[in-house]
Amino acid sequence: MINYHYAWDEVIPKEDIYNLLQLKPANREEYLSLMNLTYNLKMVLPFPIQVYLELTNHCNLNCAMCNYDQMTRSKGYMDPDLAKRVIDEGAASGRLYYLALFIHGEPLLYPHLIEIIQYAREQNIPVVNVTTNGVLLTEELSRQMIKAGLDSLVVSFMGVTKEGYVRLQGSERNYYRVMENIQQFCRLKKEIRSEVPFISLKTLIEETDKAEPAWQAEQIAAFRGKWEEVVDFVNIIPVNPRGYGNKILQVSGAPDPERVPCRQVWQKAIVLHDGTLSGCCYDIDGLVSGEKIQEVGGLGAAWNGKRLNRIREMHLRGEYDKIPFCRDCHSNY
Repeated sequence: MINYHYAWDEVIPKEDIYNLLQLKPANREEYLSLMNLTYNLKMVLPFPIQVYLELTNHCNLNCAMCNYDQMTRSKGYMDPDLAKRVIDEGAASGRLYYLALFIHGEPLLYPHLIEIIQYAREQNIPVVNVTTNGVLLTEELSRQMIKAGLDSLVVSFMGVTKEGYVRLQGSERNYYRVMENIQQFCRLKKEIRSEVPFISLKTLIEETDKAEPAWQAEQIAAFRGKWEEVVDFVNIIPVNPRGYGNKILQVSGAPDPERVPCRQVWQKAIVLHDGTLSGCCYDIDGLVSGEKIQEVGGLGAAWNGKRLNRIREMHLRGEYDKIPFCRDCHSNY
């Protein structure tokens, strides 16, 4: 069998490649299509279409499924001017479609959250998201988030039963508090007569549940039935059997021969609170990183910079063992 290797311009005309590079998503369908194209063609756009801003890496919980307890870097808050510069650059590029105001921390702890939501909406960023554990979702903050025009709210409410929540995410007191906060947020959205945000409830199914499959299916159905009448979408996710949620399982031995390059380094730009560009949402300490965006002229420059491109090249060659954080990751994102 003969293996043929073609250069891009032998398969796709150069003008088509150029047009792909210039494409700016105008709706969700174009956004998803461009996300897939960037990975399938291993194409690095001048500016990422999906950006996560770590407004803070402080958190009010220490959930069992999260690797927050493994963090060794310093805690802090993003300078609001830095967040606005990223938003300005993204708006000017016309490519920033999805802006998530969280990663590795609880965004409701950030004192400038409403200001940043409003600023992103004023710059016409199509989708602005906040993901929260919901404990701090007070009535006043909920009103402010709705009136600021937040597009998407995801509440991480882990475990389909009270016992599951306590094991995974916190106390019985918080269980009842978060339930009331979610219901209150939905009531306020109706009261204000706002079409946004789209409210999602995300939870995990534990493999450690001592129940029989039939019992678990019954509990899942009850959970879904209850919350589908309240929120816009219920997302139930199995716990990763190779790790525990976001915790990476450390393994030894030869790399998985079927492993493929990670999507994240082509699709998702993660800016940590100090301005460091990270290439992985599991990378709690910024080890899979590019430059600090303040030092290289912005996020676009760091996204196309030598350090992140070097990581992409190692993934393409299957040299995962040369990247400390990637070496033992079995997430296959």
